[in-house]
Amino acid sequence: MGLCFSLIFAYIITDRTFDFFTTGDSYTFSYNYLFLSIIEGKQSVPIKYIGLEGLYLPDGTAYMYYGIGPALLRVFFHPFLDLQQVPVARFLVWSLVAVSGFVCQSTLLLVVRNSSIRTSGLAVAALFVGGIAVWLASPLLILTSGASLYHEPIALAFLCTVIFVRAAIPLTFSAENSIGVLMVCSVAAAVAVHARPHVAVGLYLGTVALWFWAIVTVWGSQKAPHTVTSDRQPPRESLKSLSFAGLGICLILGVSGLTYLWLIAQRGGALATPASTEAVYGFVFFGVEDAQSERMMGFAQDGTFNLKRIIPNGLFHAIGGWNLFEQLREWLGVAYIRREPPFAGFVMLWMPWVVLAGYTVIEVILRGIYGIKSGVMMRAVPPLVTTVSMAVIFVFILSYGTVAFRYKVEIWPVFWVLSLLSLPSFLALLSTLSSILKRLAATAIICLVVVGSGFSLIHAHEYTRSFNDDKIWSFDECVEHLKHARTPLSLSDSLCN
Repeated sequence: MGLCFSLIFAYIITDRTFDFFTTGDSYTFSYNYLFLSIIEGKQSVPIKYIGLEGLYLPDGTAYMYYGIGPALLRVFFHPFLDLQQVPVARFLVWSLVAVSGFVCQSTLLLVVRNSSIRTSGLAVAALFVGGIAVWLASPLLILTSGASLYHEPIALAFLCTVIFVRAAIPLTFSAENSIGVLMVCSVAAAVAVHARPHVAVGLYLGTVALWFWAIVTVWGSQKAPHTVTSDRQPPRESLKSLSFAGLGICLILGVSGLTYLWLIAQRGGALATPASTEAVYGFVFFGVEDAQSERMMGFAQDGTFNLKRIIPNGLFHAIGGWNLFEQLREWLGVAYIRREPPFAGFVMLWMPWVVLAGYTVIEVILRGIYGIKSGVMMRAVPPLVTTVSMAVIFVFILSYGTVAFRYKVEIWPVFWVLSLLSLPSFLALLSTLSSILKRLAATAIICLVVVGSGFSLIHAHEYTRSFNDDKIWSFDECVEHLKHARTPLSLSDSLCN
């Protein structure tokens, strides 16, 4: 199944040509030139390849406010291709999406295999229907819509996120290899720093929390082994080995974080956000947008991230473009929030996962109210930590000053994790139903997957038209933009070479 969908996605992302190494996506060469700049010891990129999406210092030096992670992936192509002439964005985005899909399928398989119905036909059906939902009713379609500059860091961060989930979920069943899990989680978090830093915040917190859990669990089992009654075995690692693992985690996370800060410092103060005050966003620098525009003032008033935006942004991301958004924004005293089409809600896009996540929440509430013991539901610190980690990412993107279709990619993981947590108990419940109720339940589930997948396909197709212009400036276009640059310095036409 995964291979089939990977080929379909290759067909989509290459505009039905299967040619991965051609232009046609927004800012196709931006990351190529960032990589070439990095190997020369710089971070600036030519103006004509980043254009309005750059951050500019007064002397016209252009920087990208996106993480360098996707640029570093070019190291695998540099020995074989001329990156000044050959774009590789389509192949990279497709590869990241395909690997993410296989990782999610692997996670689904792991959870079903650890359920009470793992040997039944219901398990096979769950894997088949769930596999379709993983590929179609998920962010994979959004990312496959194009290989623009915007999608590369999001795709890399998404892969880091699903790898983190795949590593952490097994701790729900067994803590025997907690050190290996912690190493994978720390590497995923470290890489995410250089793709989408706010995603890395959730993964950093999750990694550290899982390490503390492992330490406390081992310490408790060693102190009073006869009191351990959990059906899950405690970690077999010693406190000493976990302590050394902690040093390794600190090293991995610390080096990655400090490198990120050092890279920003080397930009001459150009921060990694369009709202930077040390550098000027390209739209403003070239006079396309006023420095006092609604968007710029929205960031100036409420900052890059602001918790006040969560309610209106959450509503908009969930159900789309209702007028209630503006009413809520004004009532809460929130400044202007830019919205980019298509205005599709994740409730429809990812309907099967939203419903299953809702089932998880209801089950947790009922178990809490009636004091029901854990049973087959996966209740433990690791899944709680994993859920909270995804929730941190969720909160960050809901508090951002822009609402875009691609940002929904970072909303899905929390629904994914919640769905995984209750999937064993949900399947166990289905196995107890009568044949008639089973058929009704199967019909309902299939309808959810079909509606979610269909809705995703429709809006992903609409989204492909958003970034199908390579936006590379010719020399004359670049010179014309320089004439309108808002800087006290005289800029040379040589910047356009």
